[in-house]
Amino acid sequence: SAAQTTLTQTSTDLAKQQKLAILYKFQADANAARAALNESNLFSAGLKMALLVDDLAKMKAMDFSTDEITGLQSRLDTIQQNLPGDPANAIKELETLADDLESMIKIHGQ
Repeated sequence: SAAQTTLTQTSTDLAKQQKLAILYKFQADANAARAALNESNLFSAGLKMALLVDDLAKMKAMDFSTDEITGLQSRLDTIQQNLPGDPANAIKELETLADDLESMIKIHGQ
């Protein structure tokens, strides 16, 4: 029926918006961690990293592909391994993470 079709479309649209919301939050948190590292504020960067881990946990409960989750987890692991010993590399990895998230936003926003 038309009502069922409308309900299904609304549900699909809501799921899409929820995915985009977590991707934008993840990207904002990655940029905040990068900014903290650029200011040599390891404490703040560590707090932002905790937010990134939480963002990924939320994504795991959503309809993201295994490849997307695995790729983001790998990137986060690499960033965490570079803190605090190699903040310059962590910054580069955060830049790559933000770029990856931008690509995901474009894909999921279609």
